Amino acid sequence: EEIEYGLPTYEFIQQYLMWEEGAFSKSRDRGIFIDEAVEHYPADYWRFYLSKMLPTDHDTNFSWEDFESEINNVLNDTVGNFINRTLSLAEKWFNNEVPKADLESDREVVEEVKKELEDYIEAFEDHEPQEALDHSLQIARIGDRYLSEEEPWNNENRREETIYVALQLIQKLAVTLYPFIPESSEKIGGMLNTDIDTSEDRDLLSKDVLGAVEAGHELGEREILFEKIDVSDQVEKLEEEKEEEKDTMKEKFNEDTVSFDQFGEMDLRVGKVESVEEHPNADKLYRVKVSVEEAVLQTCAGLKKFYEPEELEDKKVVVLANLEPAELRGEKSECMMLAAESDDGETVSLLTTDQKMEVGDKIR
Repeated sequence: EEIEYGLPTYEFIQQYLMWEEGAFSKSRDRGIFIDEAVEHYPADYWRFYLSKMLPTDHDTNFSWEDFESEINNVLNDTVGNFINRTLSLAEKWFNNEVPKADLESDREVVEEVKKELEDYIEAFEDHEPQEALDHSLQIARIGDRYLSEEEPWNNENRREETIYVALQLIQKLAVTLYPFIPESSEKIGGMLNTDIDTSEDRDLLSKDVLGAVEAGHELGEREILFEKIDVSDQVEKLEEEKEEEKDTMKEKFNEDTVSFDQFGEMDLRVGKVESVEEHPNADKLYRVKVSVEEAVLQTCAGLKKFYEPEELEDKKVVVLANLEPAELRGEKSECMMLAAESDDGETVSLLTTDQKMEVGDKIR
């Protein structure tokens, strides 16, 4: 039976997340990894931060201080504060139920939120999750501002309307945050005593801004949603690790030394790639011929993953010309082209000279 597969029409590609201006590296124990990360802070904190600073256009550096700022100032102070204030007032004034309200004077804030919801949906349709998160957070900012402006603690006549509207905004906030912080969104749903799980075939954003949590609905038990964090221990540990890494590298270089005489035995030359062919017996190797002065030497180079043949031809490279000849998969290899390799092995770059040099010039 034939199966028809649909080809992808859009690829969402991110740039690299860097660790304090360097690459993450398991081998060098540089960075923080998932198993360790969730030991320090809840998974939703990491989901939120990484979603908010998603490196889409350029490489982005992870920073402990920035992580702390986003969690404390945005997730806790903006989102958490708005939700906690609203629910505590509903509990205090309305016996933990959604109050009835006349909403004629609240149309402006409703339209603001409606626009954010429309932009949120459009951002996801345009494959811009970072932008979608911004629109979700804007709902929290609108709600927090709305509470502060209405001052229901001083304006008794506006309490029902203010708390009713604020509870509706919390429901929309819970739904729109679900793709980013699902565990916290489910907690918010529990406090509202309503289901906000979007995994089923339902569109919880299809309703109007108002009415998702009906008047008279009994709310759930309020709980602490987020807590402020202090990353000073992690920052101190990072500085210690940097110093340890420097010391380790110094020790390694001091241990693995070569004498001047040993270095002098290596005949390093400027070479020119004359031809590049497929290795007949190895999928990952090229058979490369390199001219060094009058000689043309052959090498078997594992560069197929990193270079097309036309990228190598006529390229000037640094060659170890007096390498002891060897046979690789039935083909002789009598020199070596030098290259730099990244920690993860995903990037390889052939060494060359930064000035115009002649083929055969000696590398000292």
